[in-house]
Amino acid sequence: MKTRQTTNTPGPWNLKIGTGFEYEYQIRDSEKNPVAYWPVYAGQTKKTAKANALLMAKAPELLDALESVWLWMGSQSDAQSKGGHATFDLMALREQRDIAGSAILKATRGAS
Repeated sequence: MKTRQTTNTPGPWNLKIGTGFEYEYQIRDSEKNPVAYWPVYAGQTKKTAKANALLMAKAPELLDALESVWLWMGSQSDAQSKGGHATFDLMALREQRDIAGSAILKATRGAS
């Protein structure tokens, strides 16, 4: 369910480790074209650099999940504001929770 027009490179993006420099991460689109590079900076651990790069690589999925939850919350809010008793959709709530949870796991643990 897309409601926005974007100019960014569409997701999903993936992370490739070690792309020419000893500790560099490359974020690639679904066709394996580079989107961004993330180096390990002085004073930064490899673990932190990889976590930062992974978070960047999962940005499109996080945005999609956030938009999905936002749209669902808007529909629930609109139903409430129309004066009636909104039928709270527990199944949809669980679905939105799962969408958000999946995106968070991908961004923080690298699950695909």
